[in-house]
Amino acid sequence: MSRGLAKQQAKEKAAKKNQKLKGSSKHDHKAARAAQLKLVCSVCRAPMSDKSVYKSHFQAKHPKAPTPPELQ
Repeated sequence: MSRGLAKQQAKEKAAKKNQKLKGSSKHDHKAARAAQLKLVCSVCRAPMSDKSVYKSHFQAKHPKAPTPPELQ
């Protein structure tokens, strides 16, 4: 085993690097997406990201329903 010491050092370095990454990668994608979706359709309760998406959704999916006040 001519690479014994180098192999052990590489393992220790990789373990330290992985431990740092585990601590910093606590980003919750579901929570970030939920925070981004602020509007909810008043008819079908589908989440929307902004007014323009909400308006186009409402016109396409619920043409006979009265337009909600937040879109006027």
